[in-house]
Amino acid sequence: MVCILWIPTYKHQKPTRRTNIVPKFRISDCQIIEDEEGYFELWGEVKPAHPNRLGNNDIDIYIYKNTTRFVIFLLRVLNWLQTKELLNKTRCVDDNKVILSITSWIVNKIRSILIFLLDNIPLSAAKLTKVHIIRLRCIEISDNGMMCFSYDCGYPKKRIYNILNDGKLPECIYHNIKVLYHKHQFHDKEQDASLQPLYLEKRKFEDIRNKKDGRKQVLKKAIEHYLYCFNSVFNTNTTLYENFHQKINTNYISIYIRSKRMLFIVVILHVLLICAYFCFSNDTLKLLMFILVAIYFCFILWEWKTISCKYIITKMLQIEGQYRYAQALIHSRYNSSKNNNCRKRTYNIRSNYCLSKAFLETTKKRTDAHIVLISIWITIVAAIVSIKYSN
Repeated sequence: MVCILWIPTYKHQKPTRRTNIVPKFRISDCQIIEDEEGYFELWGEVKPAHPNRLGNNDIDIYIYKNTTRFVIFLLRVLNWLQTKELLNKTRCVDDNKVILSITSWIVNKIRSILIFLLDNIPLSAAKLTKVHIIRLRCIEISDNGMMCFSYDCGYPKKRIYNILNDGKLPECIYHNIKVLYHKHQFHDKEQDASLQPLYLEKRKFEDIRNKKDGRKQVLKKAIEHYLYCFNSVFNTNTTLYENFHQKINTNYISIYIRSKRMLFIVVILHVLLICAYFCFSNDTLKLLMFILVAIYFCFILWEWKTISCKYIITKMLQIEGQYRYAQALIHSRYNSSKNNNCRKRTYNIRSNYCLSKAFLETTKKRTDAHIVLISIWITIVAAIVSIKYSN
């Protein structure tokens, strides 16, 4: 099998290794497997085959089995929470929606705790045994970040150690290979999950390569494939930010109601007001009410500041980073305007990028206006309190 991996880049240069060390990672997606020695899960590690040779880009994928008892126990509990039997039992209480929602919330919380524990168990505590090696031989490397690898997709001695699905590598392998060459900037690692390698059978690959301009044809196929991936990313972005924009502009009060922090602070404030009503005089109660209203407005201001700065600005940086990487494909000489698929995807990427950016910018203007309005209200409340009780 031949796979063409694209290393995201915004410069016109061949990918170069920036590190020789990538942490071990889970391959089996929290699934337990059994052999004659007992239960285990599969782990992987990506290493340069020849770390001291700068010109050699062959890569070895080491497959390990992890037999740590505590990990297997956690995986069993996690898998049990996802079984059909448990889901069916949960649906039995469908008549009572309150019980159903509480049960679902408890199950999700337990799952998140288990996943957190699994992800944070130190590697030194894991019992890893090497069971298989796959070598990726680098056939070609291009200036636009494309790396072409061939590998043997035959089965290991024991099929249960096989990680290939129809000859294709798990996505986590690709994303850890990228770590060797690519630094994540302006985007989360999870966002790279939308990029998937292009696979070709060795015979089909050689047929294309042996034709006139064969290398060019291979790279054109790769550009078309990765433009499709970015097209999906920007389509999703546009839908997400449009919904967020509508939520802010039409029903922004629901943000306060649905916010657990806001609900918590409102309950606390009302408890304090009830206590003050029975314990203090009218003047003291009025002062306390003014103070509590000011606290309430300050908390709303903090909520809007979080939305404006932490969420919107972060998302704007992310789509800028994504578009910068997409431009490496859009401006590639292999992105032919004669190819109808490439032309459509290029147009859609540019259009959705502009739309996403516009939605976020207008949403930020809206939140900034609310921040100013809330600040004015806080000032008015503070002024009333100071005038009222300064005399």
